[in-house]
Amino acid sequence: MFNLANWLEEAHVMKGYGVGGTEGLTVDFADFKAKRDAYVVKLNGIYKNMASKSGIHYVEGTASFVSDKVVKVQDQLYTGEHILIASGSTPETGGFPGSDLCMDSDDFFALETLPEKVVVIGGGYIGVELAQIWVALGVKVTLVVRSIILRFIDRDIIDVLMENLVKLGVELKLDSPHDSVTQ
Repeated sequence: MFNLANWLEEAHVMKGYGVGGTEGLTVDFADFKAKRDAYVVKLNGIYKNMASKSGIHYVEGTASFVSDKVVKVQDQLYTGEHILIASGSTPETGGFPGSDLCMDSDDFFALETLPEKVVVIGGGYIGVELAQIWVALGVKVTLVVRSIILRFIDRDIIDVLMENLVKLGVELKLDSPHDSVTQ
């Protein structure tokens, strides 16, 4: 998704360098999504195969250590000199009034069609990245942030990034604490 958004933005920029034929580009989102999903499945298979050939035993499930060299996944025990538990993460959408109306980043990648407009809540790196992707794909985007985007980054960089987001067409709503969502 990020690459597609970048390609579309680059095509837009290339107009300023004498490159024609970049106006009115469209994306068959359903076709793109099908090809992207197939590519992800292929990549996952390649990575699992590489891990297996390297002697890595991949197990999916809920794990806990029984001892230094033994881990339990569901009801099965696994022993190893080295054990890695890659916990991953799960997106959090709230538990606040109206959170049932919200999507998380996983839902974003499952969309079959592009929405006309979206409101992105949160100015962390995922929210900012999704806002950039949406707007590059032609979606009207409002980014609602409790204080400021990417608050852990140097303010000079944040200011330039915010300026660029606005130039791209993202509507920024800073200093906007949110405790509920309505339609």
